[in-house]
Amino acid sequence: RFEPPFLHRANMGCTHSGGCGRSAFAPHSRLLSEDHSGYPGRPTLLGAVSKRQEVNADVDMACRGGSGSGIGKAPQALGKCLSLPKQLRGKGSLEGAVSVARLRIKFCGMQSSSHHRAAATVYESECREFARRHPKVAAAYARLAGELHDADRLAAGAFLVGFSLGVADVNIDPVAVCKKMKGEDWPALEQAISNFVNHPAVVQCNGTFEPDNPESMQEMATDFPSVQARSEAFLHGALQPLAEALTRPLKDLRRVGSEAHAPVSLAVLLQDICCADWSAGAERRVCDAFRIAEKAERKADLAALHFVLAAWRRQPRGAVQWHHVGQNLGIVCLALIGAC
Repeated sequence: RFEPPFLHRANMGCTHSGGCGRSAFAPHSRLLSEDHSGYPGRPTLLGAVSKRQEVNADVDMACRGGSGSGIGKAPQALGKCLSLPKQLRGKGSLEGAVSVARLRIKFCGMQSSSHHRAAATVYESECREFARRHPKVAAAYARLAGELHDADRLAAGAFLVGFSLGVADVNIDPVAVCKKMKGEDWPALEQAISNFVNHPAVVQCNGTFEPDNPESMQEMATDFPSVQARSEAFLHGALQPLAEALTRPLKDLRRVGSEAHAPVSLAVLLQDICCADWSAGAERRVCDAFRIAEKAERKADLAALHFVLAAWRRQPRGAVQWHHVGQNLGIVCLALIGAC
């Protein structure tokens, strides 16, 4: 199994025209300045939350690490880790991108309907905190909302910025992305995202995939004859059309700068993975996709896929929601790109 090499700062290259600094693949790399000025935009344009909501019992139990409904329990020994597939070995930049991205993720324990409900409430908090945690990105989205007067280009740009962050830990300037976006690419991508988040292979059992849970297996049998059938439907029916729709607009991002190359290449690789023959091994990879989460921002044991669904269902769906849909989908895809 591949062990990520130590990334020496001295060997890191240029990330933007301002000069040489941290690599585009370095953890927490930033193409935007790091000052923490207040958020000057209009919350309604970003789909932010203006009213604080009470945290329900599920979330409280999850954050305290309680045992209710399995939330907060230590992840089971999955017998898995992220190791690079053969397609990436020896390809320095991509190898580095996945290796660094691996450091940001974890695998959750068994997921349930309680986790799904908890994530929906936790997500409201993430919307409120977005401007504080990402002040420059939030300000950029507010600026674009006032300048572009084009909701489709703003949505497409926010999604691609979030996806690049989730799949490769690359931060791209939202202004540059949105201004270079081609509006005609967005309808097909939006439809592919809608197909994914509404696909039975994704939403069944409240967005969980637990072959060892008898209740989940019973519910799954209503739509799929076997675990393998649902796994293949997830890969070929839900994720493959999304990967295909992602490739073209992501390739356009290469005009933004070299930092966009890793997300583009990983999206192409994801498309190849989804097109492969999954007569064996699909269940293990799909289980990873349903349990992967970002380590740093998840106090509770809540998988990224729950946050994809929560962001999609949040109304109004503004730039913040599209950013979160893209970011968490990128994390889900990382489980398939780098699964062992």
